Amino acid sequence: AAAARAADELWVQVLAVRHRDALDQARRRLVDLGFPLESQVVTPTGVAGGATLYKLRIGPFPDRVSADRVTERMRVSGFPDAWVVVP
Repeated sequence: AAAARAADELWVQVLAVRHRDALDQARRRLVDLGFPLESQVVTPTGVAGGATLYKLRIGPFPDRVSADRVTERMRVSGFPDAWVVVP
């Protein structure tokens, strides 16, 4: 049941960056916006050339309406590339 639920969860990807300092700054900003560290997930992903891309997501959200609302909030709060994802 937990695996099925996880497949349906909606998250908002706030940004993807290569530099850890930019990631840390974004995480602090999200805390200031009311999203505690517990609601944030960082997914490191390898990219060409051996670099690491850090994907910062918040959630999960119970439905698409909630996720879309938070996506819009993130866009007007300085995260213009925010979008809804299903991990």
